[in-house]
Amino acid sequence: MATLTVQIADKDKDLLLQILKRFNAKVLGNDTPDINAELAEALKEVKLIRQGKRKGLTLKDMK
Repeated sequence: MATLTVQIADKDKDLLLQILKRFNAKVLGNDTPDINAELAEALKEVKLIRQGKRKGLTLKDMK
C-alpha cells in the first residue's frame, strides 16, 4: 500500500475523487481549504485582540 499527497486545483478535485473511488482508494483528508479558512479567521481574531479592538477569551468563554 502507498500513501500519496497530491495538490490539485479545486476545480479538479471532484474528478480525481471519482477516479480514486474506482480503485477503492481511501481518501484520508481533502478539507484543507476549510482548515485554512478557520486559521485565517483565528489570525484575524488574534490581531483584533492585540489591537485592543476585541476582548480576549477566558476559560469561562470556552464552555
